[in-house]
Amino acid sequence: ILLCVAQQDENVHVPDGFSWSRVRTATEAEGSWISMAFKPDGTLYVSPQQGTILRIAPNEHGTLGAGTAQPIGVQLGGAQGMLWAFDALYVNIAGDAQADGGLHRLRDTDGDGLLDHDEHLLKCGPGSEHGMHGFIQGQDGWIHTVWGNHVDIPSDLASASSPFTFEKEGVMLTTILDPRGHAHGRTLPAGTWWRFRPDGSEWQLMAGGMRNSYDITSHAGGEVFAYDSDMEWDIGTPWYRPPRLLHLVPGADYGWRTGSGKLAEGIPDTWPGVAHTDYGSPTGMESGHRLRFGEAWENTLLIGDWSYGRIHAVHLQPSGSSFTGDVELFAEGRPWSVSDLVAGPDGALYVLTGGRGTQSVLDKITGPGAGEVEELRGGEEETSRHPERTRAATLRIGIEAGDLSREEAWFFLGVQDRFLRSAAREFLVKHHVSWLAEQVFQQNSVATGLESLRRRSEGVLGLSRIGEEYSVEVSGVLLSQDWTHGDAAIRQSWVRAAQWVCINDPSLVAALGEDLVQKAEDLLPIAGEATKRSLLELWTGLPSRNLFHELEDRISKWREDSKTAMHAAWVLSHFPGPWPTNLTATVTDWAVNSSAVLGGASLEGFVVRIAGRLRAQCGEGAWDAALQETHVEAREELYAVPEPGEVVKKWTVDSALAAVSEREVFASAQNGFEVLGRTGCLACHRFNSNGNGLGPDLTGVGRRFDRRVLLESILEPSKVVSDQYQNIIMPPGLLDSITDQELADLILFLEFGGR
Repeated sequence: ILLCVAQQDENVHVPDGFSWSRVRTATEAEGSWISMAFKPDGTLYVSPQQGTILRIAPNEHGTLGAGTAQPIGVQLGGAQGMLWAFDALYVNIAGDAQADGGLHRLRDTDGDGLLDHDEHLLKCGPGSEHGMHGFIQGQDGWIHTVWGNHVDIPSDLASASSPFTFEKEGVMLTTILDPRGHAHGRTLPAGTWWRFRPDGSEWQLMAGGMRNSYDITSHAGGEVFAYDSDMEWDIGTPWYRPPRLLHLVPGADYGWRTGSGKLAEGIPDTWPGVAHTDYGSPTGMESGHRLRFGEAWENTLLIGDWSYGRIHAVHLQPSGSSFTGDVELFAEGRPWSVSDLVAGPDGALYVLTGGRGTQSVLDKITGPGAGEVEELRGGEEETSRHPERTRAATLRIGIEAGDLSREEAWFFLGVQDRFLRSAAREFLVKHHVSWLAEQVFQQNSVATGLESLRRRSEGVLGLSRIGEEYSVEVSGVLLSQDWTHGDAAIRQSWVRAAQWVCINDPSLVAALGEDLVQKAEDLLPIAGEATKRSLLELWTGLPSRNLFHELEDRISKWREDSKTAMHAAWVLSHFPGPWPTNLTATVTDWAVNSSAVLGGASLEGFVVRIAGRLRAQCGEGAWDAALQETHVEAREELYAVPEPGEVVKKWTVDSALAAVSEREVFASAQNGFEVLGRTGCLACHRFNSNGNGLGPDLTGVGRRFDRRVLLESILEPSKVVSDQYQNIIMPPGLLDSITDQELADLILFLEFGGR
């Protein structure tokens, strides 16, 4: 759903009734800014990705645009998260743990406005864009932060009271690592949510299983949120998830695993997203209750997208004890590489742009001003303004805090609210596991009725995750229950508990597997798609080969549903041959032709690796014989790298800028797209559904880079390179065979073609 936006300037668009203004533009010496924080007196701190953190003090009129951005007093930079709280500036520095990497607390000890005292509270690294990120000050008196999945977490950091504990990742299928090397060796807890004492004396690991949430915020009720994204290289795979807003709750696992191992949102021991957006690169976040935007925005979160130069508004709606969200476009610009969002002391939204060498600006968006909103000083959380929570949310928070008896928790295992059940299950497993086992296993009769089925299925799921200790009893319950009874959530819990038994105790499954196979066969015809995929994965741990007909049917439909077919082929790769002849023919057809399916940079590599597993399982002779009979669908090679053409001009950034400026009035975006293909750009880059994904996606490039940076990225590609593209070398001289007009056509298309 898109809000009607009014054009306020040639660069930035905001909703009707809002106003936009540019506060200041960074000079080249001030760097490319990636995070910011306000001090209560209106002083703004900004950090460039390279260079020292800067201090921008307001003048006597409270204006930040005038004056020079000054170094803060200590030599620190590359802060990917900043917060003013407890009379200090907290910064997360992306760097080596043995140098400046980690958490710093900076203070002004002599009252001159400069931060002269640096306490390195936590040494942590590496210096990655998937490192330690944003902060908020919680209503609980702690400071909260989110970290990306590449942080090397100190082994003794998490206190014994941490809500999130983990031992096994719970992945049923063999993980296929990213063929391009991304996130190899990155295991749970992966991307994390932490809270720590202001002096850094205690750290609690609150939740895990995220990938790379860059910022964190909370709404007026104190509930915490992050905006996470999957790897865009995985687009087209069955495990890819679009960027999603996450409701952060203590003890939650959000399901990210490296490579193909990601857990689907339907898995009952993970938490789903509140809302999904389309492709993008999540950055800053802010809550509408801190802004003078009016009552209609009190339950809205604003989330920044660096890749496409925009801010989404997510309007929260209670859903049981959690939330759902409606996503709208709030603001967009060209170029507008949004890196951070912060509520100013005046109630306006301040928007920072920058990162990876892009031009930095500080913009201000002012709302209609309806209603009185208490000013928020320096990022401190209000304690007096809480919207009335739903009864379900209050109950969930009480369960998470342990404010209930074991009998009450047992009751909540039977309610319809997925999130209440999850909180109650984790509470009982952590604090009353023996008692929980008694309740689950003492029932000699089969559980009937939804509440009884929910309690038993949730209890079995919790006990199944512990390990071998309860495997025999859990298997007994699984065999005594009819998996077809109850709702989809109950069925999914039985299947997931059976998966955990397979993971924890394979020897037991070898003895009981045939009976579990019968349960799976009974459920498969009536299962929904999420449960069906879980069942197919479960089958890989069971002594049965009776699902070949199901897999053949799913693989054969790869043209209509490529993700389902790829998942089925991945499942099949766990079963040794011989296979039925028609199945072998179907899967070789998929392996040969599915590389034409559009997707991210790693999609074809994943297909190749699955095909290699299939060939090994089937037997090389049978596989190769089937390949001889496989029909290879003809397809035109659209994106080959052309032979170098005659050199028209050796372009430099300055000469290219001059040529585009002179010829842009005659430029054609349609011609620009043709130039994009003819010069070989689409051999490595994607633009919408065109091209390949070896290099960065060009679809939104005009929304994050100005013209100079855009030309620099083409003509001087090694100047600024993202972490994930360090090993991708762009050939020189790609544009030397095009004319002034063709260059202007290309730049016009890149700047405006993204819509």
